[in-house]
Amino acid sequence: MFEVELRDEPAQRYVSRTSNVKVDALSQFISETIGELVAGGIDGAPFAIFHGPVNETDEGPVEVGVPRVDGDREFAAGEYACAAVGEGQTKFPEILGAYDAIARWAKEHGREFAGSPREIYLSAPGEPTRWEVVWALRQ
Repeated sequence: MFEVELRDEPAQRYVSRTSNVKVDALSQFISETIGELVAGGIDGAPFAIFHGPVNETDEGPVEVGVPRVDGDREFAAGEYACAAVGEGQTKFPEILGAYDAIARWAKEHGREFAGSPREIYLSAPGEPTRWEVVWALRQ
């Protein structure tokens, strides 16, 4: 079960790279891209933004990024719906439960989304898996 919480977030600059990938190539694309991007420095947890469906037949696009003060892109400050994702919940299709929980919450509370959802990868290598699925809400 995924619980949804609301959080106000400040604006955050970032750098990223986008590609169209199916679910079987997703983990490799995310980990390789994060590895390349962190070489230039990082000011927060890496993430992936899902601009379209990613599964066995659909291939994104997926944008992978890292927060960086000198980034050329920016997340707007605002209210975000968030769901914590832990060990055993990160694989496809289990991860979809977090997205579904946020979508249900938004519908129940009459809220609309502002943009695409993202996964934020909070755990370091060797630590238990901790992610968040976050989705900006319209004001």
